[in-house]
Amino acid sequence: LVTAQISPSSRRTAVSASLYLFLCYFALSLVYSPYQSLLLHRACHDYGLDEQHCIAGNPAYDQAQKKAASVDSLYKLWVGLGQLSTCAFLGNAGDAWGRRISLLMPLVGGILSGLLLVSVPATLQTEVMLPLSGIVSLLGGQFVCNHAVFAALADATQCATSEERSQIFSVVEGMLWGGLLVGPYVGGVLAATIGDTNAILLSVAVGVCNLLITTGTFKETLPVGRRSPLRWRRANPVISISLFLETRTTILLAIITLAGSTAMTTGTAVVPFYAERWAGAGPEEVGLLISASLGASCVGLIVIMPWLVRCLSMTRIMVLSNLNTVVCWLVMSICIAQWEIIAILACQLCSGLFFPIVRTGMGNVFGQRRYGEALAAVGTLEQISALLTPIGLSLYRATEDVSLDMAGGRVIVHGVAFMYISGVALLGLCAAALVPGIPCAAD
Repeated sequence: LVTAQISPSSRRTAVSASLYLFLCYFALSLVYSPYQSLLLHRACHDYGLDEQHCIAGNPAYDQAQKKAASVDSLYKLWVGLGQLSTCAFLGNAGDAWGRRISLLMPLVGGILSGLLLVSVPATLQTEVMLPLSGIVSLLGGQFVCNHAVFAALADATQCATSEERSQIFSVVEGMLWGGLLVGPYVGGVLAATIGDTNAILLSVAVGVCNLLITTGTFKETLPVGRRSPLRWRRANPVISISLFLETRTTILLAIITLAGSTAMTTGTAVVPFYAERWAGAGPEEVGLLISASLGASCVGLIVIMPWLVRCLSMTRIMVLSNLNTVVCWLVMSICIAQWEIIAILACQLCSGLFFPIVRTGMGNVFGQRRYGEALAAVGTLEQISALLTPIGLSLYRATEDVSLDMAGGRVIVHGVAFMYISGVALLGLCAAALVPGIPCAAD
């Protein structure tokens, strides 16, 4: 942000975007622990267990866990499908009506979602909370926040080179991972001290603050003269994904995005269960593991990426990023000690480096009048990758007790699911190796 050749107003946009994304993901991850705890305590109450007895060992606890998991799965499905259905529309709306609408809508949705979680009685969470949450999710979620911010940044960096734009995108994206790094720990502490409901309300308060800050300080980056009419026909996820069919390069970028994002989200979801099963990790240790993974991505995007752009081409950085993912998850499949798992997660410094390059490439291909639409296509693929996470979790549960002897018994694979995740990332690696180059900015 300091060395890039951009105007002071563009630099202010980048700083505002960094704060916006950090607060978005801080508020989102702040509720991870309180949300899970709230669902579990409600399920325990249904089975006659109070909070003091809602612990492993009680006969009804396993049933309560299964019920909480069922509600959680339905909630994420409803919300995920709702957000997927409007992700492309909000990108097109940004091109037509300005970036602020796409920036503000998901913040309103996040605030309403938090209020629904704490205000709807437990007896009505299936009949009332789930349908209402699905409706509220139409306002957009974190992936709309992503594409709205990067469309605004694309507006502000039109005079920058592709390398400089990738550097700026990388630093701002690093703040996203910074929010994810801090939020879960703070949320867990708050849930233990002030209770699940109050912790979720505090997340709502963070969302309100972000809404007020963005409304008051985030200046519109898309002039009226560069706005395009809203294309209703293109404002759906199917047409949005079809943007990737524009060129051979965009097809490869789509594969990289879907494979890399799926590997990262699925791996992060499987690690806590694997660490509990094979390394005997408790809640604090699991939190440390997740922090190691998120912290590595944050450091990679903010510190390593700006340095790599100066000495490697962007296509080689994408190869390095995907290779890092493939190797780390493959090695993870044989790790059973906590220090080994932490070490591997901390080595994923380059795993997220493909994100800013993909966003830069898509923005450059489709040009100034379609930044929102093009980056919404990336957000749509990110949303799909999140919906694919249950596949990896199901594979883990099916192979949890399976061990594979390889190399004559010298190597024992305990995490079959991690081999699947590594295989998914391998698709991204192959695609990255075939990318001829990142196109220059279009007019």
